[in-house]
Formats: sequence, structure tokens, C-alpha cells
Amino acid sequence: MEKDIRINYLFTRIVKLLVVELYCTHTAACIFYYLATTLPASREGYTWIGSLKMGDYSYSQFRDIDLWKRYTTSLYFAIVTMATVGYGEIHAVNIREMIFVMIYVSFDMILGAYLLGNMTALIVKGSKTERFRDKMADLTKYMNRKKLGKQISNEIKGHVRLQYETSYTEADILQDLPISIRAKVSQKLYEPFVREVPLFKGCSLGFIKKILEYTSIAYLFLDIKSSCSHRTEFINLLTPDLAHIPYNIKLFEAAKAIKGVSIKLLQHSLAL
Repeated sequence: MEKDIRINYLFTRIVKLLVVELYCTHTAACIFYYLATTLPASREGYTWIGSLKMGDYSYSQFRDIDLWKRYTTSLYFAIVTMATVGYGEIHAVNIREMIFVMIYVSFDMILGAYLLGNMTALIVKGSKTERFRDKMADLTKYMNRKKLGKQISNEIKGHVRLQYETSYTEADILQDLPISIRAKVSQKLYEPFVREVPLFKGCSLGFIKKILEYTSIAYLFLDIKSSCSHRTEFINLLTPDLAHIPYNIKLFEAAKAIKGVSIKLLQHSLAL
């Protein structure tokens, strides 16, 4: 829902945060009530709800009270404890309840930090998802204004969504590793595909390894078209064996026979 530009992003995020909070307080309320029911009826006064009095109303023999009223009271206890308001009329009585309250309040500090952090992100409008939604909304307005057509519009939206979903690539993960280790990783992952390319048939192992040192993944959303009418910095090598992921192999000084040319290994079908 957060990626759907048809739904207001602020509304979606607020609903999500409310659901998280309500789920946590509901679970805590159920546990509070369960702890009270673990004691026999003769010791109900030693529980948080059995000893509770609201004005002239007493919760002694709470098992006979209406279910909805018991749930509401438990939920009230959970929310007041989570908010650390501490009115004093409702509190833990026995040791097990005290232990759970300590664990619950400790968890609430983490939950509170999560909720406040998300609310801050909504105010400053800096999240990755929101930037994607803003960009997609601007593109949609532009395409509607220029009447580009459904096919072109879908291709543009697909490309932008692909960029969003693949913004953290394999290169980002491996960039801090020394080149010798990156070369071993590339050799393990890509060597079988490179050897199947007709251009590299019969090449020495050292040549293949040098190419693999500069191998990286490129996620593309495009139509493959061949043209030999002009010089290009890229050569598209189509191979049917790649597992629907385009591989971008930069030759640099390794392929001295093809200076300044980058080679891309692409699968025939790019239905991403």
C-alpha cells in the first residue's frame, strides 16, 4: 500500500503505526488478564483486577463480570502502562505481574522510539519510499499532460519501480572488500556465463579472470535492439542461460583488443 500512489502516503503510514500500537496493547491486555486467571478464585484479591476498585464499583469475583468490560479494563491497564501515565488506581499486585510489567515497559521504550522515529520521518519527508512516490506522481502528471499512451507510460513506470526496488545493489554490499576477494566472488558467480559467450570461446583463463574482476550486476528495463550503424560504448551479448538478471561486464584495460568498450551479458527476455 505504501508504494501505491493512489493512496495517500501520510494516511497509510499513520494507519500502519496505529495498527502496530493497537496490536501491542491488545496482546499486553490479554497477557495481563491471563496472569490474573492463573490464580484460583479464592485468591482473586491478589491480582491486579481482583483488587481493583473504580469508585464504588469493585472487580472482586471478576470472572463473573461481563467479558467486554473485562477486556476494556485490561486494555485500559495496558495503554496506561505503555504511556507510563500511572494514575495509580490500577497496578501490579503479585510478583508475576510485576515481572511482566517491567518487561512490558522495557519493550514500550523500544516501541515508542520506533513510533516517534516514523512520525519524524513523515514530518521531514525524507524516506526512500516517499521520494519514490513523489517521483512517480510527478511522472504520472507529466505523462498524462503529454498524453504519451498506456504502453510508454507502463514502460516508464516499470523502469522507475525497478530502480526503486534495486537501488541497493550487490556492488554496494561488496564495495568495502578488497578487489582480490571481489574477483573470487565474481569468478564463482559469473564465470560459467562468461565462458558460454561465443566472443570468449577459446580465451585463456587469465583473460577470463581479468574480465571477472570488473563484473557487476546491472538491472535494466528496456527493449534489446541491435544496431551496427554507429560506434557504441556497449556491446550487448545475448545469452539465454542467465537467470533473468542482466550482467554488466566492464572490460577496462583487460580487453585490450576492444579498448574503451563495455560488454553487457543480457538474457533474451527481460520480463522483470
